[in-house]
Amino acid sequence: MNNQINSPAKARARSGLARSAFWAGVRDAAPLFLSGAPFGLLFGILAYEVGLGLLGGQAFSSLIFAGSAQFAAADLYGKGAGFLVILGVTALLNARHLLYALDLATRCKHWPSWGRLVVGYFLTDESYAVTARRLDARPGEPLPLSYFAGASLAMFVAWNLATAAGLLLGASSPDISQYGFSVAIYSAYIAIFVPLLLTAPRWAAAVTSLLLSVWLRDWPNQLGLVVAILAGIAVGYSFQLLAQSRLFQTKSRRHQP
Repeated sequence: MNNQINSPAKARARSGLARSAFWAGVRDAAPLFLSGAPFGLLFGILAYEVGLGLLGGQAFSSLIFAGSAQFAAADLYGKGAGFLVILGVTALLNARHLLYALDLATRCKHWPSWGRLVVGYFLTDESYAVTARRLDARPGEPLPLSYFAGASLAMFVAWNLATAAGLLLGASSPDISQYGFSVAIYSAYIAIFVPLLLTAPRWAAAVTSLLLSVWLRDWPNQLGLVVAILAGIAVGYSFQLLAQSRLFQTKSRRHQP
């Protein structure tokens, strides 16, 4: 009888915790809205200029929701590239999300299977950065899926609103180069990722990608960036495996009689 009485109370408590975590995710992602807005504006302008139109440009941000990969896809579309080329370049540019997904899958094993599918769609640089920062700040504490949902949904809405504004600006054809949006984009990414460089694997991945992206910047169709991303993932993952191997060996030696 007591279990039946307590069940609704427990359900309400869980619901309250989920709502609290959701709004915490929205709050933590909020500082990224303004810094990410210029990125969305620029994409909206580019999408209109290459001929995607208002509806097509908005559909890009709503259905693809891939940030830098959207820029590459829109640019290739404007140059007349085929569907398979656009699809391949987009997939390679998003390859860094494999590293994000691996980290979240390792630290959020308690998330349900359906939740992981949602994560796969909404996972972006910003939503990962916010979620990883929360996990780093509270090690050992299970992170509710609703926290990621709040952060990622907030970024999804903000990105699409910024895209809509950019499309309207592109349609009106103003001279917006004077506003320095590109500088704001680079500053935003620095602010997001520098605080996350807390481990050797992350530093190895970041340095590898940075050096290769500069060295290979003149390769056509952003292939240098693709190589830099894949190399960063490979180096970071290798360092992670090496660190785990050393940790396992150290623990094994400690337990030896």
